Amino acid sequence: MSEEIRDILDPETPEEVYTVADYLQGISDLLSEKALRVVLAKRHLKADTPIDELSQKELDLAEAEVYYQLCNLPVGGETTKDVDGSWSHTEGGWTVSGANIAEWWKKYVNLRELWGEPVLKRSTIHVHARGMRLWRRR
Repeated sequence: MSEEIRDILDPETPEEVYTVADYLQGISDLLSEKALRVVLAKRHLKADTPIDELSQKELDLAEAEVYYQLCNLPVGGETTKDVDGSWSHTEGGWTVSGANIAEWWKKYVNLRELWGEPVLKRSTIHVHARGMRLWRRR
């Protein structure tokens, strides 16, 4: 048996605690540290809290907040391109589409409604022309 397998199977090896921060970051790689801190603060959770200590309601509502944060990402992508003469190098490459945001919004709404929490509504800006009336020249 190799050394790694023996360590995994050894009952005296301490178990790694799966925290709420690990769970929420596992939802999407696009979730930034700042957004994760916002979610944890809104739900009054500590990052190092084991998920075993949370109720299903607390976990689902924290997950809903993550989906809400993901809905605020801009549509498009992020890449960095370095060019020097004939040499070029590109890094990055995440892309968020309108379909991604619609799916995250649906998950957010479903989780909030499941536990009877109010759902934030999307607001839209409506422009009404109520200014000066322009007269046509004759």
